[in-house]
Amino acid sequence: MVIAIIGMLIALLLPAVQAAREAARRMQCTNHLKQIGLGVHNFASTYNEGLPPLDLKMKRATIPVMLFPYLEQQPLWDFFTSWDPQIAAEPLNKGLNTNLDKPGSDNTVFWRHPAMTTEIRRMLCSVPYWKCPTRRAGVAGHNIDGTATFYAKDVKSATFVGQTYKNAGSSGGPLGDYAPVIYTTHQSPDCNGFERVVNNNSLTCPINKNFSPFRRSIISNDDANSWQCRDTMSWWQSGTSNQFVFGEKSIPIGGLATSELAWRHDQNIICADQDNARNWTIGRGLGESYLIRSPLESIADHHQYFGSWHTGICNFLIGDGSVRSVSITTPGKILAELARTDGNVVTALP
Repeated sequence: MVIAIIGMLIALLLPAVQAAREAARRMQCTNHLKQIGLGVHNFASTYNEGLPPLDLKMKRATIPVMLFPYLEQQPLWDFFTSWDPQIAAEPLNKGLNTNLDKPGSDNTVFWRHPAMTTEIRRMLCSVPYWKCPTRRAGVAGHNIDGTATFYAKDVKSATFVGQTYKNAGSSGGPLGDYAPVIYTTHQSPDCNGFERVVNNNSLTCPINKNFSPFRRSIISNDDANSWQCRDTMSWWQSGTSNQFVFGEKSIPIGGLATSELAWRHDQNIICADQDNARNWTIGRGLGESYLIRSPLESIADHHQYFGSWHTGICNFLIGDGSVRSVSITTPGKILAELARTDGNVVTALP
């Protein structure tokens, strides 16, 4: 009888304990985004209000890399600025100009280079503020701890074999749960739609049509080491308190570690995708037709959206450094106005 009563008490207490744990994880997730926001503001203070670039150029360093020295990750920054892979078939690359992801090759210049030891991979995967504790609870491997093995070929023909992912080129790097906002209309893929949102030189996609909070850097002579900030904080015309800048990546339940599609949904955070100017590995889309997704939804393209494993909400970093929990039912029109930088101000969220 006593045992039965104890069992009933445990059953009653368990949901409360689980709720308390989730509340703590959600708070920690919020704090991680606040850390990223602090890095953005520290960067801007150093560069005369300059915003960190979304990336330097295709397959080069991305915004997480650019924020490392402003978030007490100087060793990681030193690694990226000194990384000098020497491959006979490739010209010598150095520092931020290093080709981080070479598609179509079994010798990815970055993640699978012979000089890339397990210790270095673990160092690159060790940054805590890129991981949501709710999503990553109990998940190991698959570029979380730096131990997974990848082969870089055509990402569209990826196959899952045991704990190795064959032909998963764009997964060649550490993973993370937060991504910069990319404003997209989806109706004009050659301009400010998602596919070419960071293309800063194409005549069919002029940079002044891209209204995302972060844009590609200015570089000279195709040299990523010559980068300069493209925008200052005045680019956020709605004001820092009305601008979404980072959020939680949409990854479906079952899309981590053991999923055949993990290479697609859970991509690395430090180099651009191999497809021309598609930064699915860096940012996620937000706009009228790019709503917040639930991890329970059965859609093929989670990797293009924002979403969370916190029930009913998704956390977003605001330009002023605060974090807001946004309902997954928020209308697309409101999301679009919070994502784009053209000065349309949203007065309230539902």
